[in-house]
Amino acid sequence: MPNRCLAGRVRAVRYVPTTSMRAPVVLGSYLLAVGARAVAIANLAPPQGSPKVTAVVLNWARLHNVINIVKTSLCSHELDAIVDTVVIWNNNPRYDLTRHHFASAPCAWTSKLKIVNSKANEYFLARFLACAAATTQYCFIQDDDYLVLPRSIHTLHDYIQSNTNISSVHLLPPHEYLTTTLRTITSLDGTIHTGFAWLGHGTIMRSSTAVDFIGLLAQLNLTPTEMLMADNYFTVLSNTYPQVLEDIGIPLDGTGAFTVGVAGDERNWFHINRALYYLKMSLRASTNPSRCCAQHLLVGTFRNLYNPWYAPGSNEASNDATCTQPCSLAQSNAYLNSERWLTPPQPLLETRAICTNQRCMLRTNINQWPEFPLPSHPYNLRDHETYRRAALGDRFTQSYVENSLAAAADDSAMTAFRSVQGAKRGDYITLDMILLTEVPSQLAVLVDTDTAQVLMNVTTEVSQDEMQWVPVGRTFSCPVKEKASAGSVIECQLYNSLTNWRFVRLTVRADSNRLWTVFDMFIRFAEA
Repeated sequence: MPNRCLAGRVRAVRYVPTTSMRAPVVLGSYLLAVGARAVAIANLAPPQGSPKVTAVVLNWARLHNVINIVKTSLCSHELDAIVDTVVIWNNNPRYDLTRHHFASAPCAWTSKLKIVNSKANEYFLARFLACAAATTQYCFIQDDDYLVLPRSIHTLHDYIQSNTNISSVHLLPPHEYLTTTLRTITSLDGTIHTGFAWLGHGTIMRSSTAVDFIGLLAQLNLTPTEMLMADNYFTVLSNTYPQVLEDIGIPLDGTGAFTVGVAGDERNWFHINRALYYLKMSLRASTNPSRCCAQHLLVGTFRNLYNPWYAPGSNEASNDATCTQPCSLAQSNAYLNSERWLTPPQPLLETRAICTNQRCMLRTNINQWPEFPLPSHPYNLRDHETYRRAALGDRFTQSYVENSLAAAADDSAMTAFRSVQGAKRGDYITLDMILLTEVPSQLAVLVDTDTAQVLMNVTTEVSQDEMQWVPVGRTFSCPVKEKASAGSVIECQLYNSLTNWRFVRLTVRADSNRLWTVFDMFIRFAEA
């Protein structure tokens, strides 16, 4: 009897986009085996080659923003070393985009810029299709109402390249970072451990992750409308806690947003909870390969598969009498994690923020969270967030957003990271430079008078891998002006003659009743 399960990764024929093209059939086709039938869905090539990036931005109603993003960031010479291709996917069928629209961008007349003019609005699915079709190892995606600095994209690329176990990393402003933390779910039996994070503020992923994700959507038999809302399903269906970094970011004009008001929120929540439903069904599916079948849309073209008004005929689903249960997607798709009991969500263990002034990350275990139960009954993410927000209270929410860790990495002494309790023994702040340092350096920390006293009681160490730490052997110098007030900004400095390190960590040696206030933290490198 032939094996009717969809097993292993979906393989594909390589697709190389041309300069300007028409969707929907431009993505070609790859084959999904379902029994004896093979169905053409979309040709999404598993990427090979050098670790560079394909950047994807969608256009719908804010072309002026897209032009600004391409000119200022994605096509800037600062990203030449890592961005191989910039894909503009035009979801607005009312007009075509050409290179003339991007004439002010450095890459406008080069092969680096690719334009896809879609005959229909493919919504958020479009960016996953573009990413999965990329010829690069990584893909960077963002919405058109947010400017991500080139330095931040460099840091994302370096970070995911140096962490082979991570499939995607999401930049989030502090209020969304808080929201993602509240939207985590861990089932009582440990089989479900997931959460929700948006992608539009800037996300880097492996192109192979997009391939696996789209393959999973096809296997799950999502409706065409559900597939178009792919963003709402992405992190939840992975069954892993999202990897997130705080980022102050630069908002752009939000006129004409797709998600507006109560109707937009309700639509998002519907699809987020549908994703949770599909995840639970996948994990409950039978693991018997001889008695399972794949139930999904069997269609021949990109157009039919993603057209919201398309209704599959009865002859398009398997009706083999021996097919009694669906396949175990947890075993047949690389995107879905079927392990039990993962490490608790990253934001509850360590807060992370991306640096604005350097290619680096700031990380800390300084506790900003009241205790709330993590194991839960995974039925409704909305209910969980509502319950947890009520437990935290509006005062905490406002304080968290205004005093986030990102405020200590934004190259400004006007904002600060502030703790809600005194410094505790074992508290640490780590500066991750992503790459190994080559010259001696000076660590500078801008703090208030209380935190200057805390820094007199820390151990400073450096490491290449966070496994073995080497003491710097020096203490901070914090020159305080004679008439300094409690709110004064003090620059504490520590000279470090050691080289060939990536991480520098400050660890508190004893409890203190002094609160943390850190305005900024950065490295000055000696001239080579």
